[in-house]
Amino acid sequence: MKTAVIVFQDELCIANALLLQVPILTAEDSLELWVLGGFGDAPNRERLSARTITEILSRDPEDFSEPLCCAEAVQQCFLRNAVDIMLFWADMRGSDLAARVCAALGCEAVLGAQTLFVKDGGLYLKKPVYSNYLQATFHPDKRPLVVSLLPYENTAMHERIENPEINQFQAEVSKPAWMTDIRLERTENEDLLKRAELVLAAGRGVGKAEYFQELERLAQQMGGMLGGTRPTVCDGKLPPERMIGSSANVLTPACCLVFGASGAAPFFAGIEKSKLIVAVNKDPNALIFDHCDVGIIADCNEFARALSKILDTKD
Repeated sequence: MKTAVIVFQDELCIANALLLQVPILTAEDSLELWVLGGFGDAPNRERLSARTITEILSRDPEDFSEPLCCAEAVQQCFLRNAVDIMLFWADMRGSDLAARVCAALGCEAVLGAQTLFVKDGGLYLKKPVYSNYLQATFHPDKRPLVVSLLPYENTAMHERIENPEINQFQAEVSKPAWMTDIRLERTENEDLLKRAELVLAAGRGVGKAEYFQELERLAQQMGGMLGGTRPTVCDGKLPPERMIGSSANVLTPACCLVFGASGAAPFFAGIEKSKLIVAVNKDPNALIFDHCDVGIIADCNEFARALSKILDTKD
């Protein structure tokens, strides 16, 4: 079974974590790593654990900032070098690309898988369903198969492959006719959120964008970071790198203050390892109260303003 692990240039740091899962599927000589955008100046290229690496390039490097162009480039590479399984990282970008590649090739896909294993010669994948309340096992038997998978955390088993075979594939991609320009904006380092000892987690119950700005100020007063649920990111209240949850940032802060979040399972999976969870919600029946250490039934915005005033007084 031939498998390709597909990552972006800035994801080389997690490439080995994905590669670690593949040897149970296929022999080493049938495992490949495809790098969208090529190596460039990426610092982790010398520590990769793949014997065959393909750099997928384009005449314009900005092409790889556009999802449609990325999917077209992967499709072209596949048509030149067909594989049985294409494995992507199950973050927002990776799962989005996996879905686009699946649609382009007309094949099957399993997105957001947490575990991959082989039983009786067959491939199985486990992933949460019904808002993380159930765990489902899938047994896809058609090929090619597209999978987005959470990376295996332990990369200690990996050893660097000496002198891997490195190929280059020049994709001929074109931007959609309606797209006249691509503008790249640098975002903050999401590691800041993961390293924070104090996290304020905002839910859709916070409401208006101006209230999120107040929580941002409160987070700064307390020396912490503001993150949020998937709905708050989808509403444009917070940038994607601030998303907290099972498919985004999984955090382990000393303290997590939850404002206006109901406590749905995908979100709670991102904060459940916090040493202390304090929840503020005006709904006494909110699910978050079943899982927090301290629960406060109050309007979260009024509570935040009162806390901010106390901190201002101390200053």
